[in-house]
Amino acid sequence: MNKLRNTVVLTILAAGLALTAWAADLTGQWTATFNTQIGEQHYTYSFKVDGEKLTGTAKNDRGTSMPC
Repeated sequence: MNKLRNTVVLTILAAGLALTAWAADLTGQWTATFNTQIGEQHYTYSFKVDGEKLTGTAKNDRGTSMPC
């Protein structure tokens, strides 16, 4: 019984570590849409993760790009 419990605990820990590593990678394109006082706004964010550094840009409907 102890061996089964240890196996289950190790499996849960390994799955938790794998999910944490997967969730930390924001690299790619992300979109957002939200309502404001001037109407609906659309943004596209491009992120790149390099080690502990996160860089990227944000573009809106008007084509404005700004570093993130």
